[in-house]
Amino acid sequence: NMVNLDTADIQILSVLREDGRKSLRDIASKVGLSAPAVSSRVKRLEDLKIIESYGAKISSQVFALSLEALIYVQVANADEDKFLEHSRSLLCVNSLYKIASDYSYIIKASFENTAKLNNFVTNLQTNYGKCKVELILKREIEDRSSLSFTDFDK
Repeated sequence: NMVNLDTADIQILSVLREDGRKSLRDIASKVGLSAPAVSSRVKRLEDLKIIESYGAKISSQVFALSLEALIYVQVANADEDKFLEHSRSLLCVNSLYKIASDYSYIIKASFENTAKLNNFVTNLQTNYGKCKVELILKREIEDRSSLSFTDFDK
């Protein structure tokens, strides 16, 4: 189910990935198209679900919750939907990964202190199953979701 994207589509996606709030006029000047042309291409990229959403990336340095942890959770299949809904509703959850392991999911979450982390984990264990917690000491590489399209062509 491959979608054909031309150079202009890729340039538009690159601009939006850097700043999802750029005006159509700004994007148009960067990619050398008219604003109406950019508008119709962005609409097409949204319709094709290539652009899923626009959001704000919150700086972990400025808005810092002092404790960051990886929490491995063993969730029974019957509880998965409830677990996913619960995890998506919590502000402390930064990322959620389905994994192939003794555990079913990894949650990356941030907390003000260890008491809040402990409460979070106790709640998970009570409602979903066995957990394992690893504290993140330092980020060696930041989120790389903004890699350029050419990084994997080499």
